[in-house]
Amino acid sequence: MQSVVIAHTAEAPGIFPTCYSWSDLIAAGIDAAKAEDNARFRLGDLALIARHMGGEKMMREFAREIGRDYATIRKYAWVAEVYPPEQRAKYEPLSFTHFQEAAHLPEVERDKVLARAQDDGLSTRQMAALVNSGIPRGICRWYVKPRCGFDDTEVEAGRCNVCDAHEEKP
Repeated sequence: MQSVVIAHTAEAPGIFPTCYSWSDLIAAGIDAAKAEDNARFRLGDLALIARHMGGEKMMREFAREIGRDYATIRKYAWVAEVYPPEQRAKYEPLSFTHFQEAAHLPEVERDKVLARAQDDGLSTRQMAALVNSGIPRGICRWYVKPRCGFDDTEVEAGRCNVCDAHEEKP
């Protein structure tokens, strides 16, 4: 097992332990990454509760009170709503971003894409390429498709009226 020594610096004395084994460092990194993804889903779940309590106005207030951008909280809520906790657990090793990339797809396709990402160990970038392949250019979309599903009638002035995503220019 390799040990990694992290030197203390004048800018940050005493912040880092003097020694981590490589496996401990990797385990800590994995735990931190999971906590970050879980925090996004947790914030989304809480935003959904706020919305249930008082609509979008309450969700906006929730975002303000916790010091987060409303658009970010709204995105977290949207992904959390698409994937209930039991469905998230089915694809546990995948990140929040994996779920976000597939959220606009019909449910059956979402499951296929997430299962493939899980089975093949796809990165979020690889999964996005898989999701986005074969989609016509010039339609309103989140990345390539809108987060909400799409219908060209929902596009007005370069924004989707449902999910508020910008239209990507070809």
